[in-house]
Amino acid sequence: MISTVWRQRLRALPTLLAAAALFGATAWHGVPLWTSDLQSQAARKNVDTWARQQAGWTEQTWQQTRAALLEALANTPDDPVLHVTLAQLYITQGGLAWGDTVQRQAYFGEALDHQRRAVALRPTDGYTWSQVAISLYALDAPVAEVQQAWAQAVRYAPREAPVQRSLVDLTLGLWDRAPPEMRAWALTTWREASPAVRQRYEADARKWGREGVFR
Repeated sequence: MISTVWRQRLRALPTLLAAAALFGATAWHGVPLWTSDLQSQAARKNVDTWARQQAGWTEQTWQQTRAALLEALANTPDDPVLHVTLAQLYITQGGLAWGDTVQRQAYFGEALDHQRRAVALRPTDGYTWSQVAISLYALDAPVAEVQQAWAQAVRYAPREAPVQRSLVDLTLGLWDRAPPEMRAWALTTWREASPAVRQRYEADARKWGREGVFR
């Protein structure tokens, strides 16, 4: 005859098994994430530093960083942060190679591939949409394609300063071909900005030879 204690243990068994299964599943999925994070930590820091300074890497450190990110991505292929980081890594070289059409398009082509995979995983990320728009511009894509990505960035990150700065700069580069809504948005963004931010926009306009745009 089963004792009261054993009856209680048997009744608790399904709960214990469910908890064990949940722990096992968490551990199973958590190990790749932990490994990927560990593998990419230094690489992500490198890319962030290089993006801010627009300098600081050697060919060897760039290649090592790329290898570390790709290894991490092999463990967690659906990590949008890794895709965005890899895209930014390619942009560090693409920006330097801007005057060389072949190299520029090679680097920005790689960047765009990772950016598109990132927005497929995280479609409301306005920052990444702004980077998609820039990569399309660098690849000489039709203005309509650039505008589609631009519109998604404006939709999902309408007030984020880095996104606004990137999109104003992009619109200035496209000014003669930019649709009216892009130009109107850039002018409104400039008018609503603080004096310090306005000066940055005006400096971008001078860079593109568009000094009269914001007058």
